Amino acid sequence: MQGINKSKHVHLLKALNQLEEIVSDGDRSYNQLLQVREYRNELDLMYANYQKMLINLEQHIIAYDELHKKVKIQYLGRKLKELKKTAHKEDITFASLLSKTIRSFGT
Repeated sequence: MQGINKSKHVHLLKALNQLEEIVSDGDRSYNQLLQVREYRNELDLMYANYQKMLINLEQHIIAYDELHKKVKIQYLGRKLKELKKTAHKEDITFASLLSKTIRSFGT
C-alpha cells in the first residue's frame, strides 16, 4: 500500500477543472457538469481526510515511541538489573533466562 501522491492529486484536480470549463462553455449536458464537480469534491474530501489521518498516525507513533522508551529504559532495564543482583547463582535456569533477556533488550 502506498500513500496518496499530492502532485498526482493536484494534477487530477487541474484536469477536472479544465474539463469543467469545457463542459460549462459548450452545449454539454448539465449532468456532465455535475459529475465533474462531484468527483472533484469527493477527491478533495478524501485527500483532506487522508491528511488528517496522517497527522493522527504521526501522533500515535510519537506516543508509542515515548512509551516504548519508558518501558524499555525506565522499567524493564531497572527491573532486569535488580533481578540480576538478586539472582541466585545456583539457579542456572533462572540465571540463563535472565542473561538471555538482558542481552536481547540491551540493558
